[in-house]
Amino acid sequence: MEITCKDIIKALPRLTSAERERVQQALKACGMFSDNASRLANEDERYLLTTLCDVLVSAGVECTYPMKLMNSMHFGEFRQNVPGVMQFLDRARLSRGERTTLLKVGIRLLYQNLTQMGIAVSAMTLMQHFHRLPACINRAYPTYAENGYLRLVVARQKILEKLECSAKTPS
Repeated sequence: MEITCKDIIKALPRLTSAERERVQQALKACGMFSDNASRLANEDERYLLTTLCDVLVSAGVECTYPMKLMNSMHFGEFRQNVPGVMQFLDRARLSRGERTTLLKVGIRLLYQNLTQMGIAVSAMTLMQHFHRLPACINRAYPTYAENGYLRLVVARQKILEKLECSAKTPS
């Protein structure tokens, strides 16, 4: 049986203060508890921050661990923007893998947009501007979201990744 964050939250009132402290320490070790927010970081927040870090690292940009980002002073602002971004991704009706691909495309577009504006981009900067991710996707692919064509963006990205891999592989 898998225990979810919701199960843990429901059980917290029944625990003694010492037991709650042990649970919090265990969750901190797993990267599921943020001191800065004084509550559990939800799955969407972890998913978005992990993907953000993956994109930055693959682009050669220095990025810290998602847990460190959860403890940053910008996490509260980021947390407020998560529901809007997730709602945009949910409306696309994509599988988890396709959603991750679209999210990576959006993060790259946001990164490019900020760079074009002359802003020095870091993980913290992206967290502050994360609410702009849907707009960056919509600007790059006008009317795709309204017409249900974001799956085509994902398919295009997967083809580009395959071509990139085949170009790197020596014949």
